[in-house]
Amino acid sequence: MSSTNTYLVTTHDRGTWPSHASLLCIDSGLSEEPNTGPDIRPTEICPPDERLNRHHQLSDLCSELLVDLSAYLNALHNEDSSIDIWKIRFGLWLHHYVDTVYERWLSISAVEELYPGIKTEIFATDAESICPRQGFDFYPISQTAQWNHWIAGEIAKFRDEIEVVSATTSHNWDGPANSNADGRSLKPSLRNLLRSALLRMGLMSPHILATTYLPRKSETMLALRLKSVPTIWSDPAISRSRYNSALRNSVPLPKINDTSFNAFIRSIICSQIPRSMVEDYVAFSQRARTGLFARTPRTIFTANLHVTSDLFSLWMSIKKSQGTKIILAQHGGQYGQVAPPTRTEEHEISVASKYFTWGWKTNDLHVVAAPAIALVETPPSSVGANLRNSLLLITDCTSRYARRPWSIDRDNAYYLNNLFGFVEKLSSDERSALCVRLHHDHAKYDFSHSTRWLNRFPEINLDSGQSPLAPLRDTARLIVCTSLGTSELEQLAAGQPTLFLLDPRTHPVRASEQQVFSQLENAQVLFRDGGALASHIEKIWGDVEGWWSLASVREAIDLYKEHFVKQVQDPIFFFRNEILAAVQVSQ
Repeated sequence: MSSTNTYLVTTHDRGTWPSHASLLCIDSGLSEEPNTGPDIRPTEICPPDERLNRHHQLSDLCSELLVDLSAYLNALHNEDSSIDIWKIRFGLWLHHYVDTVYERWLSISAVEELYPGIKTEIFATDAESICPRQGFDFYPISQTAQWNHWIAGEIAKFRDEIEVVSATTSHNWDGPANSNADGRSLKPSLRNLLRSALLRMGLMSPHILATTYLPRKSETMLALRLKSVPTIWSDPAISRSRYNSALRNSVPLPKINDTSFNAFIRSIICSQIPRSMVEDYVAFSQRARTGLFARTPRTIFTANLHVTSDLFSLWMSIKKSQGTKIILAQHGGQYGQVAPPTRTEEHEISVASKYFTWGWKTNDLHVVAAPAIALVETPPSSVGANLRNSLLLITDCTSRYARRPWSIDRDNAYYLNNLFGFVEKLSSDERSALCVRLHHDHAKYDFSHSTRWLNRFPEINLDSGQSPLAPLRDTARLIVCTSLGTSELEQLAAGQPTLFLLDPRTHPVRASEQQVFSQLENAQVLFRDGGALASHIEKIWGDVEGWWSLASVREAIDLYKEHFVKQVQDPIFFFRNEILAAVQVSQ
């Protein structure tokens, strides 16, 4: 393919695609039509060893950046907070940001190597709209055309190998990249008053329990045993500031004078730090240090509030510096299973005084194999599987833009084609019993899965994923899970017959858990190939309960549950003792 008059397009927004030239998509996932053109990154799925290598490489870079960014923010706000304290506040965003930008860096590098002389057209973007208000906002921003167009242009200009052409017209981006939410509820004022009152009550407790992922009844019982009440957290209304380039540039960040990725990330990162840590930091910090927030609880226990609220993370970091013990917990699937570990898992373990898993273990003494928090009240299934009629296939969502430092277009293609291959091999009876449950976000960050399914199987029974999953489970004789999420954990906690369809190329598991997954595969509970799974279902469909009762199946399932769906007789007693022990250790 000649690079003459060929333009590189970097987003799915066709309004940015030149109409006067040949086009080359940086990723096949940017077009809804099958990609019939040349591949920019001709390798197949990134192998597990290379994924781990990039993961560790970027971990080292983030550790280096954390030191310099902590000094930068201290100087910006006239503070002297430690690196560990700043890590609680923005460390998770930093890892996600560096991973994502590095993937785009690799894409541009491949373009330069394969298509020298290629051009790309760049439209103007607004710095404020692509800078997250808080760390959690970065993920939806990273999936927008606007941010991806901007970052690809910045990399191309920095590397100076691709000819960058400034667009002569403006472009109206499809909706704001950044949420306008500012922590103030749009609900009626009465509800705001109620939430504020509940927050004040919780903050008076000696032990803070906020968004623990325990069912409400169990969370209340645990709080009472700790002589506390659950903290119903809601970010108080705080006046927000506009994006301020002058403020961000008022303190220098150490730069590197070369063409490395380290040099590039340093050239842009101060413009992208969440506004909660820059423009809004003074207001956030004052709020987190006054009123009932000034109290110092003995412990703070949450599962994911530190992920979704930067004000909470800031407050939690202040309390930790004052002696409060920070107790964090797993809040979904993937934890302990996937390789490399998710950045969220690593971050939580690194900043917690004590960390609760759902059964898996590490060599860290403060990591505790605890009962699966979200599943402590899961009742066993009361209806025999053979009395049910449907075959339920639970699918995952995909995204067109990667979050980790490897391309995902091939991951997505392998994943979906394996599902399609499974359905094609089902017998007519089983296909008529099939219900395909789409992820509720299947069309949020990618082209609709519904369209793809109906193009292949016009008569297929699709569930949109918008309604509760429980009714579908209640009618399923057999459930097939296709990712390492939470659905399979919920089913196994309830004792519902479950199979796994997992290609190790797209869902690699960590070395420490290979024995668990090998036993699932040997017991024919886990399958790598959709066709093989379909053949197995045909054999057991007439007596699923008999298959589910086989000794080999029970042993494999029990081993998996012990690692990832741990259950104990009195989980409230367990958590109470562990929380109190965290305080006693420091005394």
